[in-house]
Amino acid sequence: LFAAAQAGACAATHSTDVRTLLLGRVLSGVAASVLHSSFEAWFVTEHKNEALPEEWLHETLGWMAYVRSLGALMGGLLATSVVSRWGFMAPFDAAAAMALASGAIVNFRWRENFGDKQAAPLANLAQAWVALTSDARTALLGATQAAFEGASALVFLSWIPAVEATTSVDVPHGIVFLVSS
Repeated sequence: LFAAAQAGACAATHSTDVRTLLLGRVLSGVAASVLHSSFEAWFVTEHKNEALPEEWLHETLGWMAYVRSLGALMGGLLATSVVSRWGFMAPFDAAAAMALASGAIVNFRWRENFGDKQAAPLANLAQAWVALTSDARTALLGATQAAFEGASALVFLSWIPAVEATTSVDVPHGIVFLVSS
């Protein structure tokens, strides 16, 4: 789901149709949600299924945060070089290709874990809904996270036009991404 949603979001950037661009943003949100939840949930489940030491779990999750940061830095540098060689839309095409490649690797190399196979899918959704709505702190946390992410997105979206308005030099958007990350 992550790979398909991310590739679709990247493909939508080639359109000038507002509905297609909006669909791309929705797909990007789905991809981000899956990226920041499903992979870690899969990892934790596999770690427990293999009965590995608990301290390895914490250490690996720490390394994941570090490597994710390095990946963002490398992505910004790669985007800058791709733009200079193939044009402004090329980083979206490169990102779509990388998402599809990662999806293929996950699909063919990772074991699937299904959680509680005895539970009905709707029962799992109902249980998740109760967990989300039974404590006001959960809703507050979600609202806080949404406000933070929204504010960050607004700063990021306004940063590039602000920098471009103050200089006659071509702004390397990948480097701007690095600075704003």
